[in-house]
Amino acid sequence: NKCKNLENEKGFISKNFFEGYFINRYYKFSSGPFVEKIFKIIELQKNKINILMGNVKTTISKEEFLFNPV
Repeated sequence: NKCKNLENEKGFISKNFFEGYFINRYYKFSSGPFVEKIFKIIELQKNKINILMGNVKTTISKEEFLFNPV
């Protein structure tokens, strides 16, 4: 049932299946211009995530990039 509820309009499981992101944990981009780059989540907001990538702090959209835990 959980998988069925998290399907997108094409029938694929959405990235929300992996429930939640965690502050002070490391993730790796799997899409976009920073593919394979590792970053640390420093703050969570409603639709945005503040990250630290090296010495650079920036904000990304939760929906814009795909990333996985390291």
